[in-house]
Amino acid sequence: MTTVLALVVGAAATANPALNGEWVSEDAELRLKNGNLEVWFEDTPLMRGTYTVLGDTITMKMTHLNGTILSDFDLSPIVGFDSKWYSQGEIRKLMVSALAKVLLEESEILLEEGELSSTLNETIAELEEEMGMEIGELFDAMFLPTKATYSLSGNTLTLSVAGEPGEVYTRR
Repeated sequence: MTTVLALVVGAAATANPALNGEWVSEDAELRLKNGNLEVWFEDTPLMRGTYTVLGDTITMKMTHLNGTILSDFDLSPIVGFDSKWYSQGEIRKLMVSALAKVLLEESEILLEEGELSSTLNETIAELEEEMGMEIGELFDAMFLPTKATYSLSGNTLTLSVAGEPGEVYTRR
C-alpha cells in the first residue's frame, strides 16, 4: 500500500520551472509562471488560467477570458464587454442578461405588430444560428482543459495538440 501511495504522489502533475517565461510564436504569446499562464495576441491579453505538467504532457485550463477577445463575438454590442478579465460565471451572467434584453425587445416588437406567434425558443434558435452554435457551448468550450504534448529544447518550446503539427514558441 505504501509503494502504491508513493507512486501516485510521485506522479502528481506540477508546474515545470523551466517553462517559466514569455514564449512567442507567429500566432500568440504565452506567459508561463509557476503554474499560471496568460495568452496574449499582438500585445493584447486574451486568456489566463493555470497549467500543470506530467511527463511530456501539459494541461492548460483557462479560468478567465479578457473582454477584448469577447468583443469579437456578435453579441458583444448587446453585452458590452469591457477590456477586463471575466470568469466563466461572469460571462454566463452577462450573456443571460443580454439574452433576456434581446428577448424582451423582440417580444415588444412582436406584440406591437400583433405577431406574438414567435416563441422564446425560436428567438433563441435564431440567435444561435447566427452565431453558428449554441451560446453556452461557445464559451464553455473556451474553459475546457486542453492537453498538449510539449518539448523544451533550450529557448524553444513546442506544443502539439491532438497529434497536430507543433506550434513553436521562442523564449523572449
